[in-house]
Amino acid sequence: MFFNDDASESAYHMTLLRNESKIMLYDKKMLDRYPAKDEENLQGVPMF
Repeated sequence: MFFNDDASESAYHMTLLRNESKIMLYDKKMLDRYPAKDEENLQGVPMF
């Protein structure tokens, strides 16, 4: 992906970073809801 100026490029990277942190927060919420110690109980459940 090519940009005409540095501002567009840095805005693009900021958007990527923001989306990445949202995903990390979502993953953390899921981990809090299903702690690692319960993993063996979830193995029979298909994850979608």
